[in-house]
Amino acid sequence: MEQENVQPSNGVLPKLSSIEDLFKNSFELYKKGFLKLIGLFLISILAVIPVAALLLIWGILAYFGLNNIVLNIALGFIGIVLLIVSVIYVSVSAQAGTFLYFKKDYPKPGVFALFNEARKKYFFSFLWVSALTGILVFLGFIFLFIPGIILLVYYSFSVWVFMFEDKKGYEALKGSMNLVKGYWWGVAGRFALLYFVFYFVFAVPSFFINGDLALQVWSSLVQLVSFLIAPFFLCYQYLIYKDLVKLKFNKK
Repeated sequence: MEQENVQPSNGVLPKLSSIEDLFKNSFELYKKGFLKLIGLFLISILAVIPVAALLLIWGILAYFGLNNIVLNIALGFIGIVLLIVSVIYVSVSAQAGTFLYFKKDYPKPGVFALFNEARKKYFFSFLWVSALTGILVFLGFIFLFIPGIILLVYYSFSVWVFMFEDKKGYEALKGSMNLVKGYWWGVAGRFALLYFVFYFVFAVPSFFINGDLALQVWSSLVQLVSFLIAPFFLCYQYLIYKDLVKLKFNKK
């Protein structure tokens, strides 16, 4: 069913939730869903291991001069299969599972239940919406930086629209743009502040660290922490999406 915008009688759009409320409510969601969301993120990361292992084996064989044309072809074929099955199919399904998590009522399904449902029901459509969003935003950045930023904000909820409103392909992107219209600066500002806070906390200290070893240790720590807080970013984006839906369509 098509949603119809609710227009305010005084011509002034209601405001999005404050930054303080977004951070507080995102943290509450983050605590509730931490283990399941991290589990899905972990599946997505572990899916890369088979391809990385194959590249390592290939490199070792090449280093010792043990590779040949037949072996290279065989390893290349295996690599393509692993890329499709492991990196694309498994990883994308796990990513779809993280969005599906928010759609489910409490008590939420387990990690593998979410992964399997996403794999069976949402894989192709999720991949298409994500790819289409990425391509259009990328083209915006190629032509001019500013259009890329504009499209990035307008299309930032395309996957949420797909998951919650069952709109596929470009319809999901149009749905996201429709949500953001009238709130572009508010959405952009909330995203920018979030990323600025974490950039300031994690990136700025690296400018004051001396020594390669210390810098490597700090970089490893930042990567670990980034992985652990990734669900928070997803919770934050989800709350903005729900806020926009409630404001524009008068839905709870």
